[in-house]
Amino acid sequence: MRILFFVALIATAPAAAADLKAEMRQLEHARGAAIAADDETALSKLYAPDFSGIAASGVLVTRDDLFGVFRRAHAQSTALTADSTILDARDLGGGAVVVTGRLKLRAPDTKALVSESLYMHIFRKDAAGWHMVTGASTPVAR
Repeated sequence: MRILFFVALIATAPAAAADLKAEMRQLEHARGAAIAADDETALSKLYAPDFSGIAASGVLVTRDDLFGVFRRAHAQSTALTADSTILDARDLGGGAVVVTGRLKLRAPDTKALVSESLYMHIFRKDAAGWHMVTGASTPVAR
């Protein structure tokens, strides 16, 4: 009986990890779409009120700071094309997940690479859904 349980546990672990990665991919896609649309209502649901993070520039940012960056970028029509690739998603237990990924920003007209960074986002899930509580980003050297 123990062997069957162990085999069932091993068989479901990769599927659960793949499901989590797919769910986080959808969440990151929704976040990117909300940023591109300057949809602060959607962003307010995705970012925890007490969010804080470190931008690729090394600056500590709160949720309000980050939303200000998004508003200014949208107002300046610097419509960069964002390509985010999830590299890993790990369940930390207790409704928390850490997501690591790579973000590439490209010029909309030439598709030239403007910047590239690696990121780590930590999400917490509650009855209302997933909320990013912290994140950090670092530029990729070219």
